[in-house]
Amino acid sequence: MAAYGALVSVVNIIDQLQNHPHPPICIHQKQIESLTQAVTSLQHVLESYSPQGGYTKDEDYWESRIAEAAYDAEDVIESYIVDQIHVRARNDVENISSAEFYQGLQK
Repeated sequence: MAAYGALVSVVNIIDQLQNHPHPPICIHQKQIESLTQAVTSLQHVLESYSPQGGYTKDEDYWESRIAEAAYDAEDVIESYIVDQIHVRARNDVENISSAEFYQGLQK
């Protein structure tokens, strides 16, 4: 199940950010809770589903969509981290904007 592995990866990134002594980005707690809740819900769905005789075409489609969304969330988080590192390297702290970041995660 590629989707389940992708969701685990997103959870790991969130955990690393929350437990890092000096995280490269700051994510609002409500955003973390919302993302964690969505990922956890999808994990539970995948855990409770066990197809008899393999996945149908529709099930394959939904699993690939879940995996794609998880990979996209990872990309948004990682891109934001890189952007913030570049901003801090230029000492341009006042121009740090999180609007695009939150919009990306919302998608």
